[in-house]
Amino acid sequence: MHLSLDTNILLDIIGNRKPHVDAAIALLIKAKNENIRLSASSISWTTAYYILRKTTTNVKVRKALLELHRVIDILDTPGNSVLEALTFQQEADMEDGVQWRVAQYHEASAFISRDRRGFRHAEITVLSPEQWLAANP
Repeated sequence: MHLSLDTNILLDIIGNRKPHVDAAIALLIKAKNENIRLSASSISWTTAYYILRKTTTNVKVRKALLELHRVIDILDTPGNSVLEALTFQQEADMEDGVQWRVAQYHEASAFISRDRRGFRHAEITVLSPEQWLAANP
C-alpha cells in the first residue's frame, strides 16, 4: 500500500498543529508498523519549507524536514501533472490538481488530505487521516 500525503499533513506534523497533529502522527505510526509507504510530492516539501520558515529558523525547518524524510518519501513532480492541472478548468485550485495527479502518477493507493473539498475532481481516493485510520483499524 502507498499513501501520498498533502502539504497540510506535513505542516500538521512538523508544526505540531492541534488538533490535527494527533491523527497525522497516528497515521505515521500505523504506516511504519505495517510497512505502508508514505510519500509527498516535491511541491509539498518546498511549500512546507516556505510556510514553516516564516515562523522559525532555516536550520530548524531543514532539520525537521530531513527527520520527516526518514518516513515519508519525496515524489518527483512530472511536468505533465502541472500542465494537466493548468488546463483542467473545473478545479478551483491548480495546486490541488497537481497534488492528486502526482499521487496518481506514482500509483498511490490513496491521497491523504484534510482539505477534501479541493479534490472533488480527483481520479484517486481522497481521505482525511481520520477517515483512513477508521477504515484501516
